[in-house]
Amino acid sequence: MKNHLPSILTTAGSEPFDYFDQLRSEDPVHWDQGMRAWVVTDFEIAKDVMRRDKKDFRHPFADMMTDAMVAIEGGPRARNFQHGETHLKMHRWILSEFHPRRVDAWRSTMIRPVTDHLLQRFAHRGNADLMKDLADPLPVRVMAAVMGLPWQDDDWINECKHLMDAKLEYLQHQGQDEDPALAERTIAAMERFDDLLRPYVQDRRDSGGDDFISHTWRDGTSMIDDWAERDTLGMVTGMFFAGSDTTMHTLSNAFVLLLTDEQLANDVRRGGDGAIERFAEEALRLHGAVQFRLRKANHDTEVGGVLVEKDQTVLNLHAAANRDSSQFACPHQAKLDREQPRRPQDHLAFSFGPRSCAGAALARAEVQETVKAVLEWFPDLRLASSPSPIGEYEGFALRSYSRVDVEFSPVDGPTRSSEAQ
Repeated sequence: MKNHLPSILTTAGSEPFDYFDQLRSEDPVHWDQGMRAWVVTDFEIAKDVMRRDKKDFRHPFADMMTDAMVAIEGGPRARNFQHGETHLKMHRWILSEFHPRRVDAWRSTMIRPVTDHLLQRFAHRGNADLMKDLADPLPVRVMAAVMGLPWQDDDWINECKHLMDAKLEYLQHQGQDEDPALAERTIAAMERFDDLLRPYVQDRRDSGGDDFISHTWRDGTSMIDDWAERDTLGMVTGMFFAGSDTTMHTLSNAFVLLLTDEQLANDVRRGGDGAIERFAEEALRLHGAVQFRLRKANHDTEVGGVLVEKDQTVLNLHAAANRDSSQFACPHQAKLDREQPRRPQDHLAFSFGPRSCAGAALARAEVQETVKAVLEWFPDLRLASSPSPIGEYEGFALRSYSRVDVEFSPVDGPTRSSEAQ
């Protein structure tokens, strides 16, 4: 195995894109001893791996059923532990729950009300940290709204967020040896998370409501014949996290991308909804939160001309593949007119194939609506004049800028309504 390049582990807590380019140019399928995995950086090879998901590869969580991982996933029958027909049923059901048509209706009833609620809290100040004040609290409140939970209750939401941060800390170390102390803290946090959500899950069992929890109860037996409370609770906690932290990171990154390129910001402001949609795709391509996805080989197979042995791990480095110059012209730049050879939406931020992100439509809508709202509220939004308005690019499995300090003229509300767009 070739091993002449440093481990991806050396990039934790920093912007890794120069290193990713080096990997792709020198060794697009690279053995990483630190991760004990084959790291794929080439777009077409990465896409092929995900296309062959389930047939040639499997999700590694089924091989990692430690007590902490079972707690994180919401029980031993959780979606990421499933394969074959059961996983297919669960994945299709989630796709239907977060279908673009349903999500479009949530823009005005859930996403924009949550966004305006948070913007109102700091609009009078004339300054904000868009990570702490907006990107961090927004997605968890949107998911709470989708589930019919008390999204306006600060104490309740803050506890949910605290518990999900404990889960994120554990997942940031995926692919590495488990830290027993971290595992113990994670299990305790997930048990508390279950306790927090259980009353709502129990109350909705026969409610016939139109929220995610009620739908999970209603349709559960179509996925698993003996669907039970543990399954509903696991689905709810799993989707709550999946729809929160990743979007939080992407929003922070999107604001940095927008505010560090004056021409881009002007084009987005002038271009209306179409420009915002294209910008959102470029933000997802360049700074999608999920850096990589792990898979295990079901049998000896070839990946990019390299023999991957049965049960070896493949680390699909989608953050690198999304900047592949053979697929994206000016790969490190945001281009609103991107068409060839790849369109803006052809990125791998949501993966690809049978395990592609089922909540992609909601994530897209949140980025679009949040950027739109911020530009409507603050026409003169700009980075703060402080020496370091942008925080470090933190994380490993998920990464984002830790701080985005901005300034603007204080306002009481948006300068133009969303209907005016």
